[in-house]
Amino acid sequence: EFRRVLFRSDIVAAREQLLGIGVAADPVDAQPGVVLWCNFTDPWGNRLGLYQDLSRWPLENPGVM
Repeated sequence: EFRRVLFRSDIVAAREQLLGIGVAADPVDAQPGVVLWCNFTDPWGNRLGLYQDLSRWPLENPGVM
């Protein structure tokens, strides 16, 4: 079974930071009202992910996605 390290974050800001330093990040996927997530690959080839639990940390500006 494949496992991935996930980091809780303000997903929009964190993804923008990754893109800003040249890291390829997948588009943000959503389970509306529940969670947002996206995956990326670090410089060593490890697949990692970001997530934002919308039940605890709702988007301040949902239109930014």
